[in-house]
Amino acid sequence: MIPASLLLSLAFLLLSWLLPGALSAFVGFAALAFAAFARLPQGLRGLNLVLLTLGFTLGLKLSGNTLGLIGLVGILVALTTLRLPLGLRLLLGAAILLLSVPLAGFANTFVFELGIQIGIYAAMALGLNVVVGMAGLLDLGYAAFFAVGAYTWAIFGSEQARNFLKGSFPLPGEYMYLFMGIAIVTTAITGLVIGLPALRLRGDYLAIVTLGLGEVVRILANNLDHPINLTNGPQGITPVQRPPIDWFRHLMAALGVRLDQTTDYQLFFYLLVLLMIGLVILVNVNLANSRFGRAWVAI
Repeated sequence: MIPASLLLSLAFLLLSWLLPGALSAFVGFAALAFAAFARLPQGLRGLNLVLLTLGFTLGLKLSGNTLGLIGLVGILVALTTLRLPLGLRLLLGAAILLLSVPLAGFANTFVFELGIQIGIYAAMALGLNVVVGMAGLLDLGYAAFFAVGAYTWAIFGSEQARNFLKGSFPLPGEYMYLFMGIAIVTTAITGLVIGLPALRLRGDYLAIVTLGLGEVVRILANNLDHPINLTNGPQGITPVQRPPIDWFRHLMAALGVRLDQTTDYQLFFYLLVLLMIGLVILVNVNLANSRFGRAWVAI
């Protein structure tokens, strides 16, 4: 007799092929909840997740409905929280990130844009896990450091720097890679300046101070358009130079993936975000296994 969870996953896969859209996506959500919360053997649970991955990918490809992307994110969450073989976690996670999302993105570029935004906030959450999860410091102004890093390149990668510096601006797009490192340095210096006085506090007092500091950065970004226009105020800075990616187009062409002007930069930045998340995870794991990390967790 076929288990009910497997029947539901197969029905979802069939619906994704015949009637892709919101209805099939909601059936997939129900199947995913069943596979995640029901008491199932590891092998059966893994098979359900594989079928659900195929179904959500097919629905995204055929309909472009972004509900399928939410389903894929749910599967990624299940892979990190449920007891499953490590090999299955790695293979299915890589398949979702490197095959399912790009396939859907070629049909609907909004999938790439949404994936990039999800990846950015995932990197922020991983960094916040170090401060709150390991060190036990309730930092409510963490997003301020992302703003500092973003404005570091935006100012010099646009005509904004002409307002207070002499030279040829915007800088060429190739400098973006250099400024990724410079942004890390400027953000670290900002964290040092803010952190030294704030670390004298504990508990709710630290939370209130970091929340206030985060608001200070936001207000400064919105108002540093006079007397010298540094941030262009609430309008933000646009356009910002993008790096040349001819080498990336040639690489994708060699792999049999043909890109056009609507998908080349979206795929490039999506993969760049995945690379950054991988580096952040590597730093997190090494830090957690270090003497400092174990000391933080113990405290």
